Amino acid sequence: MRQQPVSDDRPGRTLIWALALLCAVLAHPAHALSCLRPDPARSFDEAAAAAESYVVLYGRFAFNAALLPDRMGAEGFVPNDVTEVPARFTGNGLTSRGFTVPVVRDVTLRFECLGPWCGSTIPDIPALAFVEQVGADYTLTIGPCGGQLFGSPEAEMLELMPVCMANGRCPS
Repeated sequence: MRQQPVSDDRPGRTLIWALALLCAVLAHPAHALSCLRPDPARSFDEAAAAAESYVVLYGRFAFNAALLPDRMGAEGFVPNDVTEVPARFTGNGLTSRGFTVPVVRDVTLRFECLGPWCGSTIPDIPALAFVEQVGADYTLTIGPCGGQLFGSPEAEMLELMPVCMANGRCPS
């Protein structure tokens, strides 16, 4: 006599398991980060309107990329933390005539994280940056949504900045 595999096909048991699985999946919060597309004109206007003082720089930031926060696949992270990385900026500062003021100085890169998402950049690439100046200290905040740092900016983006500086705000 051949034994049949045991099967529990009571009506509704499969449906109950499917509903339980669905409830378990839906019970976990959905994680997504929703950001406005970064725009240098909007960033200029926000910096110009801010109570803090900002400088607009174009050049390169040299720093140790191994110090950047890494959240990919990480568990148990602090939800909203900040990592500060020392950097050396070499490039030019913005005037109404363009990026005409040579600048070489230390800048603190402030990488902000929101949950598993962190701001990031690559060392030594050309960048347009809106850097906060507090006394003699310069700090560039790099968040997961961007907005204060634009890597490898297009020529049009750079050409717009002196127009914004001359007007005190960017044209619409």
